Amino acid sequence: MKRKYLLVLFICIGAAVFAQSGSPAAVLSAGDVDAFIKNFESIQADLEKLGPVYENFAESFDPEDNPNIMAQVQAMPVPAEIKQVFRKNGLGDNGWPKMIAILLGASAIYMEDALKSQEAEFMAVPQMAEYFEQLKLQVKMLKDSIHPSDIRLIDQRKADLIPLIENA
Repeated sequence: MKRKYLLVLFICIGAAVFAQSGSPAAVLSAGDVDAFIKNFESIQADLEKLGPVYENFAESFDPEDNPNIMAQVQAMPVPAEIKQVFRKNGLGDNGWPKMIAILLGASAIYMEDALKSQEAEFMAVPQMAEYFEQLKLQVKMLKDSIHPSDIRLIDQRKADLIPLIENA
């Protein structure tokens, strides 16, 4: 399950970085972020219990076919069993786009913080300056794939979210 969860996350990150158009819709409330944090382990366990239902659904997610990743996520027909997992864990029927927004947003914030903490080191080596600027651009594009109000909610809870994602 851990590999499947991380695979979906990295596919999302890659697609968000390389293909964006339009403005993403807001999908989160503070309560959604709280529920995700509170029920993270339960969400993972419940999705894992679904076995092929979740695995096949996650594998069908191909963000490279759509330049607006969150629009694609929201348009995906989510199986009833997966919706039930999100409902049970406080995220409602549209828990799939909420989970993806939280994962992408927390990952972007984590990467942004890491880059800020290492900027002086990167910039001290002229050959690394261009690479560093590319990394910053990728993080910006990733953050831009999520509605600004959703990013703010995620940022407010990053101290709780980042350890969850790091240990997933």
